[in-house]
Amino acid sequence: MKYVIVHINGQEEHLEENSTLLDFLQRKGLDPQTLVIEYNGEILARERFAALRFQEGDQLEILRFVGGG
Repeated sequence: MKYVIVHINGQEEHLEENSTLLDFLQRKGLDPQTLVIEYNGEILARERFAALRFQEGDQLEILRFVGGG
């Protein structure tokens, strides 16, 4: 199995070469509807989460909405 190295929130991650962003989010138990994701400097539309396949050197920032008062 081949892996790519990406940086997510500043942390190096080794992910399967053909895994998608949606696969990663599901493995981490994150609800895509509550997230904003910056992918290589650009805000990513949620509709693209399932199609986006990681490439070596990708940079992601994942922000989660938190309610409260």
